[in-house]
Amino acid sequence: MTWTSAFGRTCGRLLYAIVNRMALARISPNVLTFMGLVINVVAALLFGYATGETQRRMFFYAGLVVFAAGFFDLVDGRVARSSIRLWTGTVTLHCFLDCWSSTRAATVSFTLC
Repeated sequence: MTWTSAFGRTCGRLLYAIVNRMALARISPNVLTFMGLVINVVAALLFGYATGETQRRMFFYAGLVVFAAGFFDLVDGRVARSSIRLWTGTVTLHCFLDCWSSTRAATVSFTLC
């Protein structure tokens, strides 16, 4: 076993435990999707408000915020499948908000830079 496969298995077990806890707590996947959207908006603002002096620091913080939003994007679909709360509206909402938040963050960051 390589160290990368061991790391992947460990992270998979951790993710599985987080998803199970969220499903047992009956957290709605829609709430997780909206939280990811809000976090992506915060990342876009951090990208947008970077000035010449603060650019390096603000981009670093925005990158961390994008990783946090990615966590919610990773978890919301798995929570929906594990809690058996999939319906057409949830899938449509998830796809729409994922695309919209990603393009918003990219548009704001590239427009203001």
